Amino acid sequence: MKKTELNDLQLGQLNLFNLILECNGWEDNLEVEKRLDRGENVKPEGIRNYVNDYSRLEAQFHAPVYMLSLSITDKDSKQNIHLFFFYDDKPHRILEWLVSIKDQLTFQTYAPLLKQFKENYQQAGDTILLTDSPSTVYELASTNSH
Repeated sequence: MKKTELNDLQLGQLNLFNLILECNGWEDNLEVEKRLDRGENVKPEGIRNYVNDYSRLEAQFHAPVYMLSLSITDKDSKQNIHLFFFYDDKPHRILEWLVSIKDQLTFQTYAPLLKQFKENYQQAGDTILLTDSPSTVYELASTNSH
């Protein structure tokens, strides 16, 4: 998608994605933000990477489907998992969670951290769907029309 094809809500969410992650040490290694600014067609519309002591994390912003995805790759075993977060209009809560656990998040620790995340979202009453594959959606919240 080109930056000019994003609606105001998507553009605001993309700016929030880049701002929150960049301010917390996540890097735009592929220069996706610069490429969008130059008018290039880019998919996904945002990519930020972070490396902790054990894992390489990659967060992606997918504007047309109101989704953030996270890839966790173990540095030693090279195992990885992909998580997909479908949200209504509040990606900032997902982003805040990601930056708060970025140094703890590993292939081995993601399950209990994800459980805690799910409990916090249910308490807040936000609408979000979470999946680790296209065919599995966890019981995190009510169905979303995006």
